[in-house]
Amino acid sequence: MRFRDEFYFLSNMFPVEIKIGEYTFSCAESAFQAAKCIKPEDKKRFESLNGFEAKKLGRKVALRPDWNDVRILLMKRILKIKFSHPDLAEKLMAVKGDIIEENTWHDTFWGVCEGRGENHLGKILMSLREKLLRSEPHTPLCKIEEVKGDLFDAPWNRSNLFVHCVSADFALGAGIAKEFNRRFDMRNRLKKRYHNPQVGKHYTITYTTEERYYHVANLVTKQNYWDKPTYESLRKALESVEVDVHNLGYKSIAMPAIGCGLDRLQWSKVKPIIEDVFKNRDILITVYFL
Repeated sequence: MRFRDEFYFLSNMFPVEIKIGEYTFSCAESAFQAAKCIKPEDKKRFESLNGFEAKKLGRKVALRPDWNDVRILLMKRILKIKFSHPDLAEKLMAVKGDIIEENTWHDTFWGVCEGRGENHLGKILMSLREKLLRSEPHTPLCKIEEVKGDLFDAPWNRSNLFVHCVSADFALGAGIAKEFNRRFDMRNRLKKRYHNPQVGKHYTITYTTEERYYHVANLVTKQNYWDKPTYESLRKALESVEVDVHNLGYKSIAMPAIGCGLDRLQWSKVKPIIEDVFKNRDILITVYFL
């Protein structure tokens, strides 16, 4: 099986966002090559590279001393993140038979060349496929509760994620966003950390005190504060949050009726979007109404 054409999505070169901690890579190969590095500044260099560029640079970096011992484990983790994207997971589950990474560049560790090789990449993909097929839900795993109360009375701990909507200009001058800014200096924190925010993404700020631990996901659903979001931009921002929920292990989400205040979206349309995005996550989502 060649990882090209209809099976190109199996290739580590396939373009898909891989977010690991503070780093965001353009594909699994870039993330894997960055994992070789010891210094954070060296890992950072791989964020802007495609898979082929990353593979070339990866041959020049100083390897972490335990590389040969951990490379399979790291590949498993990276591919788990890759196939947490629902569309790719569905494609992987649809592949029939053995997955063998056949190549012509004599990689007999990750694949098979001229009939010989250990096929570690193919084995990892088959293991992921099996796990996905076993866990494929027939009903949504997420649970949405609608309550009347103050959003800021929700639990503030490491496993709970607060979610609300902002514009890409980080104005935070009205509605619930204004309150987040008042409480946590959110505008300055966002502008200091994120310099090129994109509509359809989210940007998390973590704030700690001696008693509380705050995770706030700021969903960018429109470009300017005077614009209005679309249901599609809201969905894309929520999908980026869903990846973090999977990778970082959040157990609950607290949010207002996102997009339904000053932004004038309809909760009857927003709620099904939330249910669909998080349908494969065993998570409690509490929506607060005043």
